[in-house]
Amino acid sequence: MRRLAHSPGMGSLRTDLAAIPVRVFPHRPYVFVYRERRDGIDVVRVLHAARDVASLDLGAFTQPP
Repeated sequence: MRRLAHSPGMGSLRTDLAAIPVRVFPHRPYVFVYRERRDGIDVVRVLHAARDVASLDLGAFTQPP
């Protein structure tokens, strides 16, 4: 997680999951859904890799702070 916090651009940018773009980073057996911040990241969800990320409604979790 520290590596991801220091290099938040490592995850794939997803604009289709919520109104505010999030990034998705797989780290087996999980997938981290997060937002970039100036000083690191905000983890939105941690999901098992078997879940269909595209089918989730992340709107409530990605509102501006």
